[in-house]
Amino acid sequence: MDGGKSQQQQKRLAVLVGCNYEHTRFQLSGCINDARSMRHLLLSRFAFSPDDVLLLTDDAVADSPRLLPTGANIRSALAAMVDRAAPGDVLFFHYSGHGTLVDPVWPLNHREEAIVPCDFNLITGAPHVDFRELVNRVPSGATFTIVSDSCHSGGLIDHEKEQIGPSSTVAAATASPPSPTSRTLPLESVVHHLAALSNLASPNIADHLVELFGTEASAKFASSHVAAPRRRGDDEGILLSGCQTNETSADMEPEADGEASGEAYGAFTGAIRRVLLQRKEGEVVSNRELVMGARRLLRTQGLSQHPCLYCSDVNAEKPFLMWPLTPAPAPAEEKQKQGTHASSTGIETILNNFKKAYGVASSEAYVELCSFPVIFRNNMLQVAKAHSCCTVTASQVPDELLEQAKEAAKAALDEMDSD
Repeated sequence: MDGGKSQQQQKRLAVLVGCNYEHTRFQLSGCINDARSMRHLLLSRFAFSPDDVLLLTDDAVADSPRLLPTGANIRSALAAMVDRAAPGDVLFFHYSGHGTLVDPVWPLNHREEAIVPCDFNLITGAPHVDFRELVNRVPSGATFTIVSDSCHSGGLIDHEKEQIGPSSTVAAATASPPSPTSRTLPLESVVHHLAALSNLASPNIADHLVELFGTEASAKFASSHVAAPRRRGDDEGILLSGCQTNETSADMEPEADGEASGEAYGAFTGAIRRVLLQRKEGEVVSNRELVMGARRLLRTQGLSQHPCLYCSDVNAEKPFLMWPLTPAPAPAEEKQKQGTHASSTGIETILNNFKKAYGVASSEAYVELCSFPVIFRNNMLQVAKAHSCCTVTASQVPDELLEQAKEAAKAALDEMDSD
């Protein structure tokens, strides 16, 4: 594990935010449920301590203003979490609520993503500030994972490398689309809301934010802001977004998915939980696997949003939240199979079957590991190491070829089992 820390030495820190905007015309239903369900998952499956998980929801009682998810409180909580971090630690931020797009400021020519805290004091994906500034401060060897179940959430960490994004092809939805509430706020609605509070007659959102929040507003909106230098090379940020920058994320009512779940929830958060809970406790699920699994689940629900992954190549293949510290031991029967599969003859058989299925050189026949059984994934790791294989992700392969590849893999495994 990065940093060489044991479970006892490693800090696992989290800030979880749920904004339902109750009693406003922007009200959502599932965001607080998302934050609470994620807290339960962190404590039960990912070895987080209750004392190290901060929950900020906009149903907090009046005598606990520090637990409200205002812009200032979220920034303060995230900054405090990063300040505590050391190499090898695991940091996690989960946000469920509205997202928006902010008009560009010269020299940029594209709108920038932002989350909408309960007081509308925006936190942005702008260069050099907010999420990018936090990620730049994370110690090397730690990880800072952000899950944003909000609209326009792709790109919240500026200049983070796209691993799964708009360029990834996905099959069309396989179910009739539901009619969920969208977790998006048009910029015009945000400005109108802030103008009613600031009493300023200005179309510029920066004027309202600075007037209302002063130094607690994002540095992006301060006219005196001077951009800090961006850290070069890979960093420790990992963004799992509920959708692409130009898409919306769904706020689902209990009956919207045909299941008697009993409570509203965010489609992306629900998909993540299902992917994780479908795996055996202690089984490794990489960041890439998790996002692709969520994409497939949302597709079966008839939803058009496409979760994305932005991080370095190395972090894409790391376990989600770096758990477990070491993979759970395989049963004796599986170990025996894995030992058999490691033979040079077995590897050659699998590579030849992939060559037939994909029509590519055998050294390029390395398919996204999450699409296949545990035994086959483990063997393919050895194949990749032995042959320096490049990755052909499942999202780039037509469904019929994926099925052919799976059948070819199964045939190869059956053949080796009979040897």
